[in-house]
Amino acid sequence: LEAHLKNVAEMSSGFASKLGLARTGELLGYLHDFGKYSEEFQKYITGCSEANVGDIDHSTAGAQYVFRKLLNSTADSLFPAQIIALCLASHHSGLINCIDVDGVDVFSKRIGKDVSETHVEKVKSAIPEELHEKVVRLLNLSKNELLTVLKTVTSRGDSPEVAYFKVSLFIRMLFSCLIDADRIDAAGRTEKKGIPAWAGLSVSLEKYLSLLEKGAKTKVGKIRGEISESLKNSAQNARGVYSLTVPTGGGKT
Repeated sequence: LEAHLKNVAEMSSGFASKLGLARTGELLGYLHDFGKYSEEFQKYITGCSEANVGDIDHSTAGAQYVFRKLLNSTADSLFPAQIIALCLASHHSGLINCIDVDGVDVFSKRIGKDVSETHVEKVKSAIPEELHEKVVRLLNLSKNELLTVLKTVTSRGDSPEVAYFKVSLFIRMLFSCLIDADRIDAAGRTEKKGIPAWAGLSVSLEKYLSLLEKGAKTKVGKIRGEISESLKNSAQNARGVYSLTVPTGGGKT
């Protein structure tokens, strides 16, 4: 478990450094499987309990830990605490809806989940001292990183809708740093080994796309080809955030 957390922390930090969030990525890596230190999870993983897959919640403990620690530090800690906790709590489910369609505050319910189910208190006493020291050191560094970078995400004059949209994309990017690192390490690979070179993958993708465009026989297929070609040409534009308006079935994915 320690080796996995270390590997994920290193990779996640490297990925997140592109966003200016190296320390935040590292913290996410160390905390994402925090709950696996609980006695309940250890019994499950070693076959010493009757628990089934998914019975033991191991993703909430890290979220609860970091949320409580940061929330009690300074007045400006709420948003960074929410972002980090959201990524941790969501790393097996995909980003959870913080507010559901009925207006229920799902995020607060998750963070307020009974400790008898999340085992966060037991985890805090079970983790290695060296790991705990690393996490404590990273807490404030991560908070300050997030506060700094968040100031650059939105622009003065953005409508609330545009500002929220930009922040949501930012959170998804940070979340993906953790998910990619976790899955790469869980697959028994490292960032630099066992993964095909991007150049080769890019060539294969372009060949496949050209076949789709040339082989299009239906009207919809031809339109999809035109959309794909248009998007490819747009890649030459200046770096920025662009919107894409294409009807369902237009081949966006």
